[in-house]
Amino acid sequence: MERVKRRLGFQHCFTVERTGRSGGLAVLWDKQVQLHLQSYSANHIDMEVAGVVQDKWRFTGFYGCPERHNRRKSWALIRELARQSSLPWLIGGDFNDLLSSNEKIGGAPQLEWMLRGFQEVINDCDLTEIPMVRGRFTWRRGRTEEKLDRCLVTTAWRNLFPATKVSLLPPLSSDHTPLWVTLNGKVHRMQRQRRKFIFENMWLCDNTCQEVIQSSWESVERSGDWSGLALKIQRCSNRLESWNRFHFGHVREKLRQCIKDIDSLRLQPRSEEVLAEEAKKANEMEEWLEREEVMWKQRSKEIWIHEGDRNTRFFHQRASRRRELNKIEGLMGENEEWHTKPE
Repeated sequence: MERVKRRLGFQHCFTVERTGRSGGLAVLWDKQVQLHLQSYSANHIDMEVAGVVQDKWRFTGFYGCPERHNRRKSWALIRELARQSSLPWLIGGDFNDLLSSNEKIGGAPQLEWMLRGFQEVINDCDLTEIPMVRGRFTWRRGRTEEKLDRCLVTTAWRNLFPATKVSLLPPLSSDHTPLWVTLNGKVHRMQRQRRKFIFENMWLCDNTCQEVIQSSWESVERSGDWSGLALKIQRCSNRLESWNRFHFGHVREKLRQCIKDIDSLRLQPRSEEVLAEEAKKANEMEEWLEREEVMWKQRSKEIWIHEGDRNTRFFHQRASRRRELNKIEGLMGENEEWHTKPE
């Protein structure tokens, strides 16, 4: 986990080692947040959180016992955790439990005593679920899909973060779908000036890039002076920018569209055609993720990982840091006066 922590750009982590090939828990956080360990086991990590808002609150990462005969142990642990503190509380993770029969399609139906037992735990602990923005199921194997992962909160926590949303990220190498929790609404960004042309290395992943370069280069007649070369470069950059907008596309928009398409397919009845189309979209998303990695690797100007690693957040941080270092806040004039506005 130390290696994962460094690659993701976090400063701290706490782990519970797995037993054999199953289990294992981890909580990672950066220096802007203060987390204090309260308790842990093979099925949970309980943290007290400070630094996000003025009030302290609790976060518990939870992993329910997958074995049917141990299900009551999971429920007893949730009840015990609820009694330990009155702070606003979020508990989330893989509960390995369902709240209703509608949370499963395919396979054998969930037993009634298991549904009722998990419902009673939620009610006894005064917990409510944060609805998911899109998608219904968080686990799939073959034609069976279930909602095993969720985020549960107390009323006090909900009042502390009323704009919280939970959405599903695309599953890649796991049969579980990751949950993405945002505590506060919109993130405001300052408008930036149009940046100068930069050839993106990720364009080379598309075979038509070479055609655009060749055709735009040959569209300008040969000239013996530097002006002809400058015109070729200008024509080539203009056409590449246009090609990028209308053919290659914005990487993040393409990824969002892939996620949207996969979510839509998952809401349709299971069939061979739907499964094949979903697999096709997953492969397309994998290609765009690889292009995104190349993009941030170029932005960072630091080759810190080998091909095949996917560390988008790290390279985004490195690129943002470089942009901050290159930013000129102002200039000192001859009379030693500080000027911050262009004149």
